[in-house]
Amino acid sequence: MITTASDWQVLPLLAVIESFLGMLGALYLAYDLFGRQQEILHRLVWVFTSGLLFAIILLVSCFFLIGPERLIGPERFANGNLPLEIWRLIGIFSGVVLIMQFVYSSPVPSQPSRIDGFRLILALVESSIGLLALGAVIAPQDSSPLMVVIFALPGVFAFGLINGFAPVIQWWMLHLPEMRMAAIGALLIFCGFAMAVVPPIFNLLGIPLH
Repeated sequence: MITTASDWQVLPLLAVIESFLGMLGALYLAYDLFGRQQEILHRLVWVFTSGLLFAIILLVSCFFLIGPERLIGPERFANGNLPLEIWRLIGIFSGVVLIMQFVYSSPVPSQPSRIDGFRLILALVESSIGLLALGAVIAPQDSSPLMVVIFALPGVFAFGLINGFAPVIQWWMLHLPEMRMAAIGALLIFCGFAMAVVPPIFNLLGIPLH
């Protein structure tokens, strides 16, 4: 059987990515234009930046565990695969992570901060439990327990390190050169618009993309 571009559900994934890039870029612009001392902006920039990094790692791990063919490819409805339920679980898990990041985020630091060992250990424990449970639920029936552990490891280490080093990273963000965050935000917005151009280009070339 010959698969075509229409057999791959790429467009929804692109829409989510471009929306997130645009939103993050707007936050970066506001962070510099309205002042970095605004606590709510500081927290939101931290939450969505760390959340985007974690989401990328989680998505790559899911592709490794489940396979892109089963998630967005022609095999997504074959052999009992339920990609819609899997994506819902991933979305719910990502939403919980964003909430946890907001809780973990600290106020605008007034002095250089150190690594938070307690936060590091707590984040490692919480992410281990959550990611192992998620991996056990979404893993294909033919997956071994070792595959579930390998799926969880990148996210566990990323979540732990991000939150353990959160005070240091937030202090660094606060003292970047003036308008550096705004420049990064403008670049992210441009990337989001560039991704939005992909579907019309495919249509112009006569390639069906759903």
